[in-house]
Formats: sequence, C-alpha cells, structure tokens
Amino acid sequence: MAPSYQLPDLLSLCQSLELRANAFCRPAAVSSESWLLSLKTAESSDLLTPTERDCLHSAKFGLLAALCVPGCGQPQLTFLANFISILSIADGRLKAAAAQESSGWSSDIEDIDDGVMILEKHEMFRYLLPELKRLVARATTPWTTRFTHADVVAYNHDQLQGNHHNLITVLMTHKHLSLQGAVNLAGSMIKDMFDSFVGAEKSLFDHPRSSQINTSRTNIFSFPWSWFTLSRSTIPSELPIPNLEEGDELAHLGDLSSYVQILKDFIVGTINWAYETELYFGKKGEEIRTFGWVFLNSAADSQE
Repeated sequence: MAPSYQLPDLLSLCQSLELRANAFCRPAAVSSESWLLSLKTAESSDLLTPTERDCLHSAKFGLLAALCVPGCGQPQLTFLANFISILSIADGRLKAAAAQESSGWSSDIEDIDDGVMILEKHEMFRYLLPELKRLVARATTPWTTRFTHADVVAYNHDQLQGNHHNLITVLMTHKHLSLQGAVNLAGSMIKDMFDSFVGAEKSLFDHPRSSQINTSRTNIFSFPWSWFTLSRSTIPSELPIPNLEEGDELAHLGDLSSYVQILKDFIVGTINWAYETELYFGKKGEEIRTFGWVFLNSAADSQE
C-alpha cells in the first residue's frame, strides 16, 4: 500500500464563511476554455501543449473564479478565469523547466520594475495584456498582488513533479519532521493565520460607527491567493483606525469592509475548489473531502 497522510480539516476551519458561486460560472468557464484552446503561437501552433489541453476542463479554473468572485459580471469573471488559467499553466511550466529559456520567460526581465511590463515578457501572459492594461489604468492603488498555491493540498502533486519548494517539503527538511508531522504543523500554521485574520477583522470593525458602513463591493478587484503560506506576522492583531472626518472615515471603512469580504470569498472559495479540481486529488476529491486521507502518487500512477 502506498504511503498516506491525513489532511488538516480545512473545510471545518472556514465553515463560518459563506460559500457562494457567481451566477455566470458556466458561460464564463466555457468562454474562457474556448479562448485558451484557440490561442496560437507566432508559428501558428497551439499555445497549450497536448497535456495542458487535456487537463484544462478538469482543472475547473472557471469554477475557482466563480467561487472567489461571486458578485462580478460575466466579462470580468471570464477575464479572471483566463488569468487564473494562464497563471496556473505558467506555474506548471516554470516548475518543470530545466532552465529559464524553457520556462516561458524572456531573459531580459531583471531590470524591469513594472509588473505589467514583466508579464509582457512571458510567452503566455502577453495574451492578456490588452485587458490587463485597461484594468490597471483604472486602478486607484498600485498593482502589487502576490500569487501562490495552497501548498498543503498541492503537496501530493508537487512531490510527484519533483518540486521541493512546497511548504510541506520545506518543513520536513528544516524541522526534521515526518510527512504527517509536517502536514500537521502546516495545518496549525493555517489555523493560526485564519485566527489572526478573524481577529484582525474584529479589531478593524469594532468601531462605534461600523454599523453605518456600506458593504457594497462594486468595482472591487483583488486576488489574495497567498493566504495559505503568508507568515502570521503579516497580519497585525490590531488595525488602527485613521483619524478622519466622519464622512471620509465611513467611506474608508466601507472600502475596507468590501476588501475583507473579498478575502473571505477567496479563502472559502479556494478551499472548496481544491476538492473539486482534479489538479491535486484527481478524481478522488469527494472521497478526500469526506475522509481526509491522501495516498501518495508515484510516477507509475501518473502514467496509468
């Protein structure tokens, strides 16, 4: 029998958060997949490899977008699905690349500070540039979002691919832990992070005028993908309220309330999507959702 480990109960951790799905989930997903499959290189060959094309539908990137951003319109949701899909495929290519030349990145990015200009140097992200530039031009704050994968659910896939930068592998190496011990420690880190998030939200909105806040999420766009692996110190236990006039203060807190709600959507959305996509657990997502046990894949398994 293959070695196994038990995942932390991530679903129970976020059960206090409401899981919602965007009403445009299906049309946005279909549109996004069709667009990705239609992309061609400069040599008129398919941009996606045969393996990437075969896995695109079962990855369910459109569902991930719909769970994380339940309130936007179909064009915005389709773009987000496009972005998530390219981000994930590009990440897979980077992990499998033996050298930068085969990772999809140009070699002349070291001196570029602008995030959008850096993406222009990637063989896949350049297809998103027209829409991305339009969105960035409308943004009122710098575009400085980080993107990472949920290492706990991705470990089985990463170890099969030889990726040693997964949090579980790092904990096993540097803390001298067994696989289950590293998974348990990672689960505790995630719980601490979630508790810190809840505490920060409580501190932020325990304010005399918090009941007057408008929680509308119109024109808010964010992608806080990295909550799984950020260190706890990045979220303070108390957030100061700026010294503003009443009207400005309520508007400021209204924006923060919208942002915090988006963070909640991404947290509960990514956790539930992890059991729906076939990227991490293949077709055993429902079984693992129920029992929590994961059996390590081998190279032979991946060839079946």
